[in-house]
Amino acid sequence: MKDLLITHIKDIDGLSPVILMNLWGKSFDYKLLDTFEVGTYLTELLTQDLQDYEHIYIVDLTVPEEIYPMIEKSKDRHKFLIFDHHETHNYARSYPYVTLDMEECGTTLFYQYLQTQGLSTNPCLDQYSEAVKDLDLWTIEKNHNTLSP
Repeated sequence: MKDLLITHIKDIDGLSPVILMNLWGKSFDYKLLDTFEVGTYLTELLTQDLQDYEHIYIVDLTVPEEIYPMIEKSKDRHKFLIFDHHETHNYARSYPYVTLDMEECGTTLFYQYLQTQGLSTNPCLDQYSEAVKDLDLWTIEKNHNTLSP
């Protein structure tokens, strides 16, 4: 069975989960969205038969508030795992399948999750995910614009 990854196309934090999934080696489909497409895409997705997917990962995207009742009513709600770091997504904290942490980025949250699922820890991936976080959270200058090998 394969997974579905939904992320965005705007920056490296949105694209990095695709890289991580490839490195994990699981079969998956992915959809890259612009932020304004999330609600429409998820509304349509939730009307489809999702039996081909074991998990549906949504990374670095704020899921509109009106979508959560649709997920909750879905027979496939147990497949959804959402990883985000945007303050505009605070209303989703009460859902057990949502991981929100404003101190991280989507890539680091997803990488941490994948490590619990069997993705091998790797110093290069550790450094990569931290670099993505520094770029996405605008902390690269605070870290002297350098990363230690």
